[in-house]
Amino acid sequence: MHHYLKSQEALFEADIEGIVDENMKHMCALVKNYSKNALEKMQLPVDAGSHFQENEKMIEQLHQAVNNALHHRLLFFKAVIPMLHCF
Repeated sequence: MHHYLKSQEALFEADIEGIVDENMKHMCALVKNYSKNALEKMQLPVDAGSHFQENEKMIEQLHQAVNNALHHRLLFFKAVIPMLHCF
């Protein structure tokens, strides 16, 4: 896959986006299948954990200052907005 991407940064971003997408599918399914109030539904993803726990090295890299823009973009466009559609 690396030869299809322009740089290691692009490969890293693609890997992170894949993990975020899978994580959001899992979290959204949890929320949609839960019949409690909105506040309890908002707590579900926090309690369920994250697929990122299995990828600690990627988390550390994502949280480096050099990756702030990527981190914020993924958080907003790949996590916050999609999660709102789950309710």
